Amino acid sequence: LGWVTALDAARGGRRWQTDTRPRQERDGALGAALAFADGVLYVTQPDAGTVSMLRDTDGDFVVDETMVVASNLKQVHGIAIREGQVYLAGEKQIWLADLNDDGTFGEPEAIVDGLPDGDQHARRSIRFGPDGMMY
Repeated sequence: LGWVTALDAARGGRRWQTDTRPRQERDGALGAALAFADGVLYVTQPDAGTVSMLRDTDGDFVVDETMVVASNLKQVHGIAIREGQVYLAGEKQIWLADLNDDGTFGEPEAIVDGLPDGDQHARRSIRFGPDGMMY
């Protein structure tokens, strides 16, 4: 996930650093959506069908650990974290998984299947509004 070269972590103007090589030299699919929970950054990777966890273990805003926490999720793009659970949106599905104490995910379970065709906009984003509803 070297493409996260300078992600503003909204902590006093500090930035998370992972890789400073030019974009064309970095490997891996570009992440599509980001979410923070308890100091951990989660990145969806639609082409790979994965969600990765990036963790700064020593407080220097440099990613020290990277781990795939969900896989085999077709075109996973959207991510929202709420009340100890993570919601993931793909082209046709929405999955729900528990957010474990160590930052990993439980097994994602499809809670919505058969979303209508997105035409040229197949990537799905999700958020929870102030009313508690998912959008």
